[in-house]
Amino acid sequence: MAHGHNKDHRPDLKQLVFGLNITSDGAVPLLHNVASGNRTDDTLHRGNFDRLRKLLDGVDFIYVADSKLATTENMAHVARYGGKFVTVLPRTRKEDREFRDRLRKGGVRWKVVLKVPNRKRESDPPDVFSCPVGEEGSTAEGYRLIWYRSSQKASLDAQARERNLEKAILELDELGLKLEHPGKKPIKRGTIVAKVNAIRKRYDCKGFIEINLRKNEILLPRRLRPGRPRADDPIRMEVRYSWTLTFEKDEEALGAERRADGVFPLVSYGLPKRSRKDILEIYKYQPYLEKRFSQIKTDLSIAPVFLKTPHRAVALIDVYFIAIAVSSLIERDLRKAMADTGIEKLPLYPEGRETATPTAQRVLEAFAPVGWHEFQRAGEVICFPLKLDELQEELLHLLGVPESIFR
Repeated sequence: MAHGHNKDHRPDLKQLVFGLNITSDGAVPLLHNVASGNRTDDTLHRGNFDRLRKLLDGVDFIYVADSKLATTENMAHVARYGGKFVTVLPRTRKEDREFRDRLRKGGVRWKVVLKVPNRKRESDPPDVFSCPVGEEGSTAEGYRLIWYRSSQKASLDAQARERNLEKAILELDELGLKLEHPGKKPIKRGTIVAKVNAIRKRYDCKGFIEINLRKNEILLPRRLRPGRPRADDPIRMEVRYSWTLTFEKDEEALGAERRADGVFPLVSYGLPKRSRKDILEIYKYQPYLEKRFSQIKTDLSIAPVFLKTPHRAVALIDVYFIAIAVSSLIERDLRKAMADTGIEKLPLYPEGRETATPTAQRVLEAFAPVGWHEFQRAGEVICFPLKLDELQEELLHLLGVPESIFR
């Protein structure tokens, strides 16, 4: 256990890195590992890939991961053993910078490859994914590189940029008010520029706000005699210095940046015959991994536990892995049984509302009222028969669980 980059902004706490692999069939956990808390994600993929090769006795699978896989060493390691992978290219790469510069200048035409309906709000428009027309590139290492544009991500990028601009303008306004107060010594221009650039860098809007600085010299009278002021008091004019800070949005730069909104690149290897749509759908399953992590604190309601040794922490993580695996198998088996029997929805939500994608949490909640009641009377144990409703019986049938275990 070591101090690392804590995502909860608690640098005072030690941590461990919990790595998890899931299958594309129901997002069922397949393998996990625990690493030291100061290990970065990009150093874990090669060992993780080797463990998967050993477990599956081959490389007949597609390794999907986020941008931490897209290092020269990691991708070469997977390719060396004949593996296949799909990952997203990080923004720090030269290929990403060059393509976004092209987009800002214009001239790239897009073609729709996939439309995904909005599941949260059916009334909202679908998420439309597009690719450049007749164009496909490669990375510096020679791997296949495909660019995509998401309409939903483009909207989110634009909203995030507007929020950052508002915050930057607010801080620049506050800085401008401070600079308007006259002082005896002039503030150096370089000091002000450094503060302005720090604000623009913090909100990632340096190229979208133009700054103008003007130095002001103000003459202020100063009385040379103490006491009550009189009309004939001798005075001396003193020079005070201030700055006027003005700024405005660069609409031309903002318009160019909007052309690059919603864009992301995917890198793949070993999948030359797969279409752009196939590559995108393979990668889009990756967020289900994050969903399994989030269920540790939500659906599974795992509470904080104070442990003395790292070995006990690792043992507890093993228990977490089993809990995630069991809940995932309940979901996969139930949904598969629904598809096999032609059942489209089940009334698992409150008030009997139906869902086409039941989760393990909803299934367990359906059995929450089930209880066993008994009491003793004159040395005799009296038991009340346990009753299951139609929904509970149907769930047991779909999951292949015999009702006799409840009797």
